[in-house]
Amino acid sequence: MGEGGVARDDDGLAAIGPRVRPGLVADAPEDDDLTGGGAVEVGGILCDAPRELTGAADDAVYSAGNDEVERLEHGHRPRKGKRQEVTRQRSGGVVDSERVFRAFFSFADVMKIGVPKEIKIGETRVSMTPSLCRRCVALGGEVLVQKSAGITAGFTDAEYRAAGAMVVASAAAVWAAADLILKVKEPLPEEYGRLRTGQMLFTYLHLAAGPELAKVLLKKKILGISYETVEGNDGSFPLLKPMSQIAGRLAIQVGAYFLQSQHGGSGVLLGGIPGTMPGHVVVVGAGNSGAHAVQMAAGMGARVTVLDLDPRKLEALDSEYRGRVVTLMSNPANLEASVADADLLIGAVLIPAAKAPVVVSKRMVAQMRPGSVIVDIAIDQGGCVETIRPTSHEEPVYKQHGVIHYAVPNMPALVGRTSTLGLTQATEPFVATLVQKGVERALAEHPGLAKGVNTRDGKIVYGAVAKALGYE
Repeated sequence: MGEGGVARDDDGLAAIGPRVRPGLVADAPEDDDLTGGGAVEVGGILCDAPRELTGAADDAVYSAGNDEVERLEHGHRPRKGKRQEVTRQRSGGVVDSERVFRAFFSFADVMKIGVPKEIKIGETRVSMTPSLCRRCVALGGEVLVQKSAGITAGFTDAEYRAAGAMVVASAAAVWAAADLILKVKEPLPEEYGRLRTGQMLFTYLHLAAGPELAKVLLKKKILGISYETVEGNDGSFPLLKPMSQIAGRLAIQVGAYFLQSQHGGSGVLLGGIPGTMPGHVVVVGAGNSGAHAVQMAAGMGARVTVLDLDPRKLEALDSEYRGRVVTLMSNPANLEASVADADLLIGAVLIPAAKAPVVVSKRMVAQMRPGSVIVDIAIDQGGCVETIRPTSHEEPVYKQHGVIHYAVPNMPALVGRTSTLGLTQATEPFVATLVQKGVERALAEHPGLAKGVNTRDGKIVYGAVAKALGYE
């Protein structure tokens, strides 16, 4: 346990001990002096406290004033200078006169983290939970959350306020004030104008498939840290893993849905029934997403074939399923035969940060049975099926060669609550380290986090991305 109750986890990233959190006045012993010279630390919160306690503490608590909030909501930068000693009384049903919110904000020295609402079609995830917010505030950061940013994942504005965040009405206010923009998906064209020169962005970027976004990040000299290239001590990709797992499991669920006759599918039940042949699921790629697709398909009773170039992955799956899953080396002959017989084809090929290779050709797709389904999980990186193009939650599928194609880039948004919890549990130690140590020190001391840097000072600094976009 380090100073102030800050522990270190195994990889050296900041971990908060159980006693370190925003202080609640309601937690204080009755004989504590709550008015002794304004001794409320950064992250101190007065929330849901009895009226007599809040009254005694009013002069000792710092909070953001209405004037500063109004400036932020009109897109202005926060004023720099001395800490403000003004209080803010919230009303309107969320926090009323019985529930006084007091938070300490210093607009000059600490990292300001902005959490805008995701605007991609059908997106339900949010980049920060109230729990992660509380941790950032306890470490001395300031958090600005756009109103209703967490609603679709099941987190209310009141929960963020209780965790120490300032909830503001507009996205413009968040982007204008924040040093670090924390998102789930890459900025869309509507958001490009809100990026500020020199700002830091931490999100899934997928730049190999997004040359226009890359140009914007370079022009504005954005420090772009990409979730998908942050590495663990073992060389794994811990921030990519949870969404890959979810996408792999959902791919089978979604594929089974579109195989139904009412949706134009072939009418095949993946698990079959006694006396009938189960559906055939072919998974191309045995990484995180592919392995979880195999797990779901096998669990439903389907016939499962998985192809990969790595014999170790195939051996692991063969051992796990004791021969119930067919494992094949990925070569043209095996691919062609397997794809032609597939009722449901899952594309799960990933080369981190690079454009996905096309391994299933148009000719192979044309040989599939009418009403078969393709789900390409690799669409974020361009897709691994030649006939694939991005779709959306509003229009998730199209038919080509009689085959249903599903390629929604933000598939995990189908289960926004689970996806948000899985993502933020993975990002938390990295976000906490950035807040606690500052950007330069965090990147210098944690090589795995530094691997996440894709753009900096107007240059693409991640080799695979530079190669994919022709910046080498």
